[in-house]
Amino acid sequence: MPTGPAAPPPRPRAASRVSRSSERSGWRVGIVSNGMADNQLANIERSGVGERVDACCVSGEVGIRKPNVRIFELAAERCGTDLAAGGG
Repeated sequence: MPTGPAAPPPRPRAASRVSRSSERSGWRVGIVSNGMADNQLANIERSGVGERVDACCVSGEVGIRKPNVRIFELAAERCGTDLAAGGG
């Protein structure tokens, strides 16, 4: 897990808002991020958001970077849906 000034602080209120909002709306929530998988996944975990989203898709893990639509398709698949269905 990253430490020092570059490490994002925990954001429990932000994580809680993501969870409550997605539960109320019925939306599935995924994170798509460019970067090295170990760094990005540690940041997501540390922030508290990782446990409240349906899936994460990090470019360093899948070998595809934003803005390539394929990384968004993979994230949707990991959330149990697809972009053609509107992502919901």
